Amino acid sequence: MAMLNEEVASKIANALGILAERWREIDESDESKEIERQYNILINALLDCGFDPYRDYLDLMEMLPARLMPKRYLTAAKEPIPPDHKGY
Repeated sequence: MAMLNEEVASKIANALGILAERWREIDESDESKEIERQYNILINALLDCGFDPYRDYLDLMEMLPARLMPKRYLTAAKEPIPPDHKGY
């Protein structure tokens, strides 16, 4: 498993935040499905490269609602995400 350096992990987390913010701005549509697809590609890349959600957690604003987060992220994070998270 390749390990990400902090700078790369930070940039991916930033991209996740941008996608999550865009997702919160729109209603469910084809665009929201595409954002969800892109989000899952990025978060799985983070996890595949050693990102530890329990230690290196994402900010709530960088996350989608729990129902859309990958199960492996939620299991590793051990922290509940509000079910209808729309940001604070």
